[in-house]
Amino acid sequence: IWLARQLEVEEVGVIAYASFFVFLSSSLVDMGFAAALIQKDSISREHIESVFFVNLAIGITLFAAILIWADSLGLLLNEPMLSGVLQPLSAKFLFGAVAAVPMALLKRNMMFKEMAIINTLSLCVGTLVGVFIVMKGGGVWGLIAQQLLLGVMQAIGYMYVNGSSFNISFKYAALKELLQFSVHSFSIRMIGAANQQGTNFIIGYLMGTATLGVFSVANRIHQTLNLLLHEVVSQVLFPVFSSIQDDRKRISSALFTINKGTGYLLFPIYLFLVISGQDMVITLVGDRWSESGRVLSILAIGGLSTTIVYTTSTLIVSIGRPDVINYLNSLGTIGKLCVFSLFSYAGLATASIAWIVFLAVMFPIRMYYFKKVYDYEIGKYIHPFLKPLTLTFVSGMVTFLMLETFSFTEGLNRFLFSLLVFFAIYSILIVMLSKDDLSNGYKLVLNSKK
Repeated sequence: IWLARQLEVEEVGVIAYASFFVFLSSSLVDMGFAAALIQKDSISREHIESVFFVNLAIGITLFAAILIWADSLGLLLNEPMLSGVLQPLSAKFLFGAVAAVPMALLKRNMMFKEMAIINTLSLCVGTLVGVFIVMKGGGVWGLIAQQLLLGVMQAIGYMYVNGSSFNISFKYAALKELLQFSVHSFSIRMIGAANQQGTNFIIGYLMGTATLGVFSVANRIHQTLNLLLHEVVSQVLFPVFSSIQDDRKRISSALFTINKGTGYLLFPIYLFLVISGQDMVITLVGDRWSESGRVLSILAIGGLSTTIVYTTSTLIVSIGRPDVINYLNSLGTIGKLCVFSLFSYAGLATASIAWIVFLAVMFPIRMYYFKKVYDYEIGKYIHPFLKPLTLTFVSGMVTFLMLETFSFTEGLNRFLFSLLVFFAIYSILIVMLSKDDLSNGYKLVLNSKK
């Protein structure tokens, strides 16, 4: 956020544009073999060293390819600044290739505490160095340095904590044993890469880096909130569903309580962003990013529907049908890329609205597959969301009317006023009308932890 305040919109856009190629190529480095090392019951030294060899070979190849073709790619896309960013960032392929196997072994050995320390330390050091470079007038090189330092420190940290060296050797038979699972893991990863970064390429190519800079700030805030909020909820959902997956009566009861709790937690956050997203962005990163705030408010509308269907995805995976979710996610990714391509001529805000309309179209499709796979009544599933959704909209409507009545100027004062009013009204409504629902949700969390 601080770096966005210091950099030009075009500089942020160029980094986001380059991130598409870096993220996509980084997904190619591993090819899913690291995940196969984690999943396989028993692995030998031959498995480990063969995967390390393949990752390193792919990483070196991609690094060399970007160095050679970056200038041509910049000319092809009519973005001369792109090559100057891509070439130094291509070193991340080497760091990623070195880090993939040690990181997989740490995960396999449940050394998550050590990984958290490495990641946190690397992020802090990278951010501090990036901020220092920007303060000294380095501009976009601050973001480049942040990314490179993050990658190299993670690679060194994983290698050091893992405590073992890797010989450069290759056994095809060992690699073949990992191939089946790695292909499945790789396909999931590529779908995720296309979903997360594909839009950046389309916007950058069709609308320019300035527009991409506007979108990337809004999308980064939106994606970060999605990750944090859904990850917190999934920590409760997955163990609950896993422990009672063969008991439909208990799942039905759990769904009712979980859906209510999810609605009470997530609906107000997303609706608040719809109302005050622009004020929040102006407060955090400055007036020149106000258009990012408008885009954030539009994207937040999609969070309301995502909150409802999110539980279905978790349940379908917990009963052993991840193939259905992969199919739906692939369909959603293709649709997202097509929507932004087709509506790019109309501007970023219009394309974002079209994306929200597409999510509305996908909603009944996802619910149809949920009913088909689990045979659960859709009306029964949606019913628990109605009360928290109603309370959220009442709070939002009152807040909106008060904002219009007092006519605040966009920015800090309007943001703080809307924050206070919205969540004060929402809290009062919950205490008056939904105290028992929250108590039941809290008990469910405690039971799931036990």
